[in-house]
Parts: sequence; structure tokens; C-alpha cells
Amino acid sequence: MNRKHLICCILLIFWLLTGALSGIALATGSSYPLWVGAVQVTDANKDDLTQAINAIMPNVASGTATYDPTTNTLLLNDFTYTGEGVFFAEKVSGVSSTAVIYSELETLRITVVNTNLLSHTGTTAQYSYGIYTTGNLNITAESTGELTVDDSSSSGVWPERSIGVNLYKGELSVSGGSLSAVADEAEYLSTGVWCFNGNVTVNEKGTLIGIGGDSAISRGLCVSDMLVIRGGVVKGVAGKAQSDAGISQGVSTGSLASTSDDSQLIGKADSAKESVGIYLWNSSTFAKGHIVGIAGESMTENSYGICLSDNDTFTIGGGKGAVTASGNTAAFYQPPVMDANIGAAKAWYGANETVAEASGEKSADDVAAYYTEQYVRIVFEAAPATDTDSQIPAIQTSFPATPPLTVDHSQTALWSVLTTTSVVGIVLFCWLERKQKR
Repeated sequence: MNRKHLICCILLIFWLLTGALSGIALATGSSYPLWVGAVQVTDANKDDLTQAINAIMPNVASGTATYDPTTNTLLLNDFTYTGEGVFFAEKVSGVSSTAVIYSELETLRITVVNTNLLSHTGTTAQYSYGIYTTGNLNITAESTGELTVDDSSSSGVWPERSIGVNLYKGELSVSGGSLSAVADEAEYLSTGVWCFNGNVTVNEKGTLIGIGGDSAISRGLCVSDMLVIRGGVVKGVAGKAQSDAGISQGVSTGSLASTSDDSQLIGKADSAKESVGIYLWNSSTFAKGHIVGIAGESMTENSYGICLSDNDTFTIGGGKGAVTASGNTAAFYQPPVMDANIGAAKAWYGANETVAEASGEKSADDVAAYYTEQYVRIVFEAAPATDTDSQIPAIQTSFPATPPLTVDHSQTALWSVLTTTSVVGIVLFCWLERKQKR
């Protein structure tokens, strides 16, 4: 083959390859690992996700929903969605699942403006979620924004699992505005908010509410690591246990910390074999703010307002606040510990709140003498400041933007084009070589 033939052959292969790859790029565009409704977010639809959703299923979405890929921010402004969402395989079990919002971003930021509602309806999947993320989830609000995630409107057939907001691996933070997550009744597990492997932080002016439905295991809020309240409000309300061995826990968390007198934590459980308002898996200190744990009825004498393991401790004091616990068995599973630096502390206790208030204020010093009462309220005053922030993980404030992905994650189309082009080049080369020999 002479040099001219070789050059022509190389140019032809380059032209074929460039044209084919351009065709793929035009056909697919750029997409992101984020789904809203049944729509994957792309460069083509990111500026008007409402229109893209309604193009597939008319009249299921209204308001404004846009996505900024440079900051991984989903903006919701008076946005409503009612529908089944997107199907996916749950990360741990691989079970068929659906969610209104599904994200595989390293960090998804949702900024809410005004009132927003995500209603998950009509799903027939085994696991049902309002929001499911594999990474971090940051909720922020402009002014007083609200986001309600309602997974309680299913097809009428109970799923095995219903969770309002689920984080598979990552941390949840709420900074301003409110996030409310409601789970449906379920055969096995119903949880309003579940952080499977990470911390949950609620900052000043932020509100987090988790409501579980009736199920064998029902929890309002479940956090594997630490629940940190920096002046915000956290509420967890569990449903009834639907089996003889069932569990109802308003708030269940690995550990607990509060850094502000304005912090509020409320956990309320319903009737169950084990009913606990607030369940702490590890030793915790509640230094500031207000904490309330209310248990429901229990047929097996396992009804506690605040409960933790035998070898762990729950320490009160260090700032200004109050702890209230109420359970049919006892207010506390074991006596709380008064912080060494606590200021003046008062206590009210008795068979119920009415009796406790009527009996009047008492000293809170000898906790072991009254923690088994069914109702206990301890009010403590501020003492010399202690650095509770030293035990609390820092909040992540910046994350790298996630690069766009192609629609075809397996790149099958790309390899097909490369293979076809290579074959064409080889055939052309052989033909020219044979022609030259003639």
C-alpha cells in the first residue's frame, strides 16, 4: 500500500468514528444520577422537570422543579407530585422498590421554597420510599420553605417496607425550613426517616419530623450514628406494632447531642410489646434544650419514655433545659446521670403528669429514688459552659460537583461503534492492499 492509500484509509476511519460518536452524543446528551418522578434528570430537562414529568404521565406534577448540576441542587418551589415514581433495586437486598426521588449523587441538595408535597401513590413494589438516596442529603430553605414527603398513600396493599426518607450511606442535614416524612402501614417495617449509616444534624430554624405507620416495627426517626440538634426541632412519632413481638419507637438513635438551649427533641411511641419514646443505642449527653420521650402501652411491661442499654449512660445537664419521660412501666429504663457541672435542678414525678404537678417540686439530686415513676420531669439550670461541640462531628459545607453521566452507563453503544468502525477499517485496508498487488 502506498502512502496516499494509507492516509486516505486513516482519514476515512477517523471520519467514521467521529460521526458515529457525535451521533451517540446527540442522541443521548448528558444525564445525572437523579430521578424525580419517573424522569431521569438530563441537560435537556433540568430547567423544567415539571414539564418533563407531565410529558410521561400527564397532570401528576405542578409548580417548579429545576436542577443545577454545578452545585447538585434540586430547587422545589410550590412543587407537588402524586404518582408511583421510579422503580429501582434496593441497595442492600436488591428488592424491587419505588421512590418519588431517587439519587445516586454524592450529595443531593434540595432547596425548598414555599410549600412542597411529594405523594407516593399506587406503588406495587415490595419496598416503598418517598425519597431514597445513596449519598448525603442536605435540606435548605429560602425563608420558611416546607417539604412534606408522604409515602402513606399506596395502592391499598401494604408493602413489606415503607420509609418516607431513606439514606443508604450518607448524612442528613436540615438547615432552615422543615422536612416532614410520613410512612405508610407496612407488613414488617415502617419508618418516617431512616439514616442507615450516618449522622443526622438539624440546625437552628430547621425542623425534622418523621412519622411511622402501623407495622411489626414502627419508628418515627431512626439514626444509626449520632443525632445532633443545633437549635432545631426534631419530632419522631411511631405507629402501633402489628404483631405480638412488635416494636414501636418514636426516636431511635446511636447517640444524641445538643448544642443549644433552643434545641427540642420529642419522641412518641404507640402500643407494642416494646414501646419506647426515645431509644439510645449508646451513651449520650443531653446538655441543653428540651427532650420529651413518651411511650405507649405494653402488654409485657416494656414501656419506657427513655431507654438505653444496660452498660450505657444517659447524662443530663451542662446547660439550660428540661427532660420529660413517661412510660407505663417506668419513665426511664435506668436512672439518668446528672452532669458534674450541672446547675440547680428540680424534679416533678408521680404516676402521671397531673399527680406529679400536684405533688409539687422536689430535688432532682437522688435520681435513683424516682426514675421508676411513670412520669418524671427534670428541669436544670445553666452551669459553667462545657464544650459539647468537641464530641460532635463537623458539618460538611462543600462537596465537589458530580460530573454528568451518559444515559448508557454500560457504554455498550460506544463499544459497538468502536468495533464496527475497526472492522470497516480492516476491510478497507485489505481491499486497498489487494488492489495494489493487482
